[in-house]
Amino acid sequence: RNEGLMAALAGVILQPGFLSMFKAQSLANVVWAYGRLRAVDEVLMVAIAKRVMQDGFLSTFNSQDIASVAVGYARLGVTNDDLTKALAERTMQDGFLDTFTPKEKSDLSWAFLKLGVKDKALIAALRTRT
Repeated sequence: RNEGLMAALAGVILQPGFLSMFKAQSLANVVWAYGRLRAVDEVLMVAIAKRVMQDGFLSTFNSQDIASVAVGYARLGVTNDDLTKALAERTMQDGFLDTFTPKEKSDLSWAFLKLGVKDKALIAALRTRT
């Protein structure tokens, strides 16, 4: 990985107003990519978490977006209890879990466990087959 490139990218993303232009998939892809590269930038991850929880933005996330964000944070080892709780609540919204593929459920289960989620009902629901 190119740490200079990742730092420069974070610098651009953190410019005032830039994050508000991201759609759910774009934001999820950024988190997933930083996680995949293990490019920890806590300032960026705090800003992204705040954006995810703003103005009903999380309601625009599909199952893949939720899984990508959770996996990204888990790979980075960056915990944000408010974000994790919000992702869990979105996952458990009526009928939403039915939209997850088996892989997304598996990835999300791993991420939530890695992030310290102890919600037994959530973990059990993620283990059900589609």
